[in-house]
Amino acid sequence: MKVLFISYYYDPFPGVGAKRISYWANNIHNYGVEPVVITATEQVKSNSNIIFLPESGKSKLISKIIKDKGVNWELDLEDYFKVNRGGFDYDVVIVSGGPFMHFGISKFIKKNFHINTIIDYRDPFGNNPRHNDFVINKVVKKYYENYFNRYAEKIIVVNNQCKKGLSYSEKIKIINNGYDERVITTDDKSFVDFEKGLIVNGGKFYDDCTEDKLLQVIISNSELMFLQVGSENEKIEKMNNSRINSISFVPYVELIDHLNEAEITTVLTGGESFETPTKIYDYIALNKKILIITEGELYTGEIYETVKDYPNVIWAKNTKKAIRVAITDLKKMEVTPYDCTKFSRAYGLKKLVDIIKEVII
Repeated sequence: MKVLFISYYYDPFPGVGAKRISYWANNIHNYGVEPVVITATEQVKSNSNIIFLPESGKSKLISKIIKDKGVNWELDLEDYFKVNRGGFDYDVVIVSGGPFMHFGISKFIKKNFHINTIIDYRDPFGNNPRHNDFVINKVVKKYYENYFNRYAEKIIVVNNQCKKGLSYSEKIKIINNGYDERVITTDDKSFVDFEKGLIVNGGKFYDDCTEDKLLQVIISNSELMFLQVGSENEKIEKMNNSRINSISFVPYVELIDHLNEAEITTVLTGGESFETPTKIYDYIALNKKILIITEGELYTGEIYETVKDYPNVIWAKNTKKAIRVAITDLKKMEVTPYDCTKFSRAYGLKKLVDIIKEVII
């Protein structure tokens, strides 16, 4: 069996957008599948199974309405397939996003090669509150989303909330994001080996739930320290406080090292029901104490569905008092071991292989 993966982002791109598809493509050979990847991410090492296809600069008119790198990259994909028509001998094609607009390649592939495609929404596209779209943008995006779903044989989303509102629901399968079990092994689960008072956040903060209250609590308590990993934070840098720091993207292995040093890990959410940040799976896999700070209702959304059975978590409203109480309670908490197997990327890959078998013509 031969599978073509199409993803704008891929290793060595350091962002979370490359992790899911890179894991799938790097490990699917364990199921007797030969993977080939087409990506717009420049490669450091030469690999015959990875095709680097940069944006050529061609432009579609729709790019003035929808700001998505996939709009113009779809043209490059079509040109590449026209030139390399004779080598298109795949059993199935998996197209991952965001960006999302190159999902339109599904129709081209179906029409020209009679091969089924699977599209993978790593985030919502047509209705994502974080995009702050105008009404016209939402209408146009929804049109394209329906178009993409019509020509795909199967649709993958990361949770039930992301499934809601999508057309062609009968095609939809759920594969959640997860932790990389090749990096986080049983030996990594440190129940007592941490730096006392250290609070770590993996990834960036969003405007719908600012970190201000959390940082104020940390500043007021000399026994606490804070580190944000994966996004340099100008606000933190301006504080010039030796107990509060941020660092930019680091390799996944290094991220896990930083998380393992933490006594407490954090998730800040605006309360949108679709959210399940990838970092939460790393926290769970490491058996870390988790502080979930929300601007929304406590114990709601897909974050709650993910952690509802996890014993080492406390929720707090985004107020100084609530955060202070939650940190105090977390520091007193005894960590309980938890079986996180269902959140591993290996578990998700097995689901993907089952979906592939369903769609092969």
